This record gives sequence, structure tokens and C-alpha cells, in this order.
Amino acid sequence: MEGEDRILRWLKPYVRHCGNPTRPPWRLGTRRIPDYLLHAVRDGEGVFTLDGVDYEVEAGDLFWVPPNTDHELRGTSDAMSCPYVHFDLVYRGRDSQYLFNVPAGIRDLSPYGRMVHPPLPAGNPFDRLKGRVRTPLNGRVIELIVAICNEAARSQPYARWKTSGLMFEILCELLRGVEGVPESYMAHLPVLEKAAAFVREHVADALSVSAVARFTGISVPELRALFVQHYGCSPRAFIRRVRIEKAKELLIEYEDINITEAAELVGFSCIHSFTRAFKQIEGVPPTAFRRFGTPHVHSEMRGQLRGHTDLHIEEHAAIKRRMLALQRKR
Repeated sequence: MEGEDRILRWLKPYVRHCGNPTRPPWRLGTRRIPDYLLHAVRDGEGVFTLDGVDYEVEAGDLFWVPPNTDHELRGTSDAMSCPYVHFDLVYRGRDSQYLFNVPAGIRDLSPYGRMVHPPLPAGNPFDRLKGRVRTPLNGRVIELIVAICNEAARSQPYARWKTSGLMFEILCELLRGVEGVPESYMAHLPVLEKAAAFVREHVADALSVSAVARFTGISVPELRALFVQHYGCSPRAFIRRVRIEKAKELLIEYEDINITEAAELVGFSCIHSFTRAFKQIEGVPPTAFRRFGTPHVHSEMRGQLRGHTDLHIEEHAAIKRRMLALQRKR
């Protein structure tokens, strides 16, 4: 196995394009692609196939597709939230900077020439990531994929640097998850995952730390200690961070949602506390965050990449709007 120092000599992740769609039942027929694809499932179910092997996927799963490998993707549930990212592990300048759009049915990549990702050095750790990936750290990886989608959609200066940095974090969390995390972390993981899932599900509610503690079956001091140890913040700060991340998605994807509506949808009682919290975390107020720049990384979230699947982005948006309408009624 290559050592970490040697890997850093050639590892230069580059994000080409990404998306965070919510889809009705869908299918992307068997094909091969020149780069790597990491698909996540936030909600819903499906069947993803790699090299003829079918994998049933559900919420929390990741799916790693290496270059030049047969794969097929199908969503079987009524709605499937499935963020994804296409990327190179080795940045090659202009050979990496193409607009990816290999349609279903393509099995011969020879016409794509130098666009195809080169083989990695022998003994690299990424060869073990083929197909469905289930590790204790999947939740963190999914959060990072969504963060890449948000950064790409905003298109601010140095977006490529930011998305490459987030991709480094994803690779780190994936390998840590596959190779194993310390026993002390594993012992607390069920409680932490349960608490985090509860916070994300109830992001729009008047959520208290004591309510999270009751749901997980431990005391508030115990919960606070675990969050500080493993997340580096208090449960209250974690709740606020989750709310701001959800608000960022809303502000990016829905131009007709104003700042006050976004604040209400993520559980803030007033616009002033929302703006203050947003600026503390993001460094800019929500109005400034919403100013989009020139695209640097192609993003399906803003309709910059069309024709990637058999579905239209307008359909994805319609489904998400129905989900938002239900959330408003809660």
C-alpha cells in the first residue's frame, strides 16, 4: 500500500460537475464514463449496478464508480434525493477541463481519447472503493457532497479550489471509514448518528438540546460531551449549523423564496437571528451569499448542465417544491 506522503505527490482531485437532484423513478442505462463518479442517497431507494453486479441502495449509501467501468443507475422510490459528483483524482489541466456528457449506451470510450482518466499507481487505496460503500462516516461524506454542490452553484471566485479541498475531505472520510475508525468513536457512533438524523429531520421545528437528548436516551451533559468530542462543537451549535446548511440549499435552488421564508423553513423565529447566525458561520449575510458569479464548476442545481439524464431539471425542481410545500404545512 502506498504511503500517505507518496500519494500526496500525485493526488490532485478536480471536481468537474455535480448535482443535488430529487428525482421521481428514474433510470440511467448502462454506460461507461471517463472520470470517477461518487453518488449518494440522502432519501429514497434504488438499484445501482457496477460490472454486472446489482446493489440495492437506500438512504445513507454511497456508490463509487471508477472510470471506464460498466454501470447502470435506477431510482425505484417515488422520490429519490441523490447528490453526486464527477471528479478526477489526478488533475491534468485541459484534459480534465471538459464538459462531461457521455450518454447512456456508450460502452467504448476510445473516441474520448485523453479525456479518460489515467490508471492510478499500483497499491493505491482507492481501488477498494468500487460499488456500494457503507461506512460509519457516510453521513459526513454526503454532507460534503452537498457542500460541493452548493459551492459550485454559487460560482464565487476560487470555486475550483474550494471544491477540490472539499473533495480531499471526502476522500479522507471515505478511506477512514473503509479502513476503520477508533473503537472510542465506534462505541458512541449509534447515539451520534441517531442525534444527527433527528436534528436534520426536525430542522424546521423549535428544536431544543433537551429534546435531542430525550430522543437519544442520554442526558444533556452526556450529549454535550459527545458532540464536543466528535463534532468539535456543542449540540446547540450543531443544530444551528444544520439549519444554515439547509438554508443555503434553499437560497441557491429557489429564487422565489425570500430570506424571511428561508429562515422560517429552517426553524429560525426571526429574520434577525437568522441573519446573525448565517453571517457568523458563512462570513457574509444571506443576501450576499445569494449573489451568483460566473460558473467555474458545472452544477445541475442551477440548470447549468442539461441532458445528463433522461429527466429534465424542471421535473426535479417540481418534486422538491412539493416537498417544500409539505414542510410548510407542518
